[in-house]
Amino acid sequence: MGGEETSPEKRRSSRDVRRSLEGGTRLEIRTRLRSLSHRRRHENHEPIPQPEKKSATTTTMPDVRYLLISPLTPPTSTLAAPALIRKFWSRSKDDCQEVIGKHITLAIYGDQDIFASSKKIRDWSEQLKAEPASRFSSVEVAGAGHFWHESGVEVRLRSALKEWEATIQ
Repeated sequence: MGGEETSPEKRRSSRDVRRSLEGGTRLEIRTRLRSLSHRRRHENHEPIPQPEKKSATTTTMPDVRYLLISPLTPPTSTLAAPALIRKFWSRSKDDCQEVIGKHITLAIYGDQDIFASSKKIRDWSEQLKAEPASRFSSVEVAGAGHFWHESGVEVRLRSALKEWEATIQ
């Protein structure tokens, strides 16, 4: 009871069984297909396409601009976007401030935001504006909440955006 029915010389490994069921490996199939396509090309006397010579082109980098509407402060920002958490191996303590400060940036926030303290955002904004060569600006809209559905705040949001657009043109 419980013995092998075939002798050890005649037994097939699970790999052998899998190969026989698959009908070949993926590499073999790729090689076969490649040889068929090359054969067909040579039989039809189609020229083998040569890579085109590319002329030297100049690439201009885009002018990066950031628009932050109702930015979040930690710890809410880390819960909403965990990828933005400062990495412990980072050499600089203020990586995001360097990025935001060196590019043209506008932060618009309301003083009635339930997710972010307007005082924290105001302090953060002033700190970024004080950096040398800073291109950061901010607008605080009185009476505006996080979702900008309060009466009359959308008009002030739009006018702040139009003013900012006029200065960056």
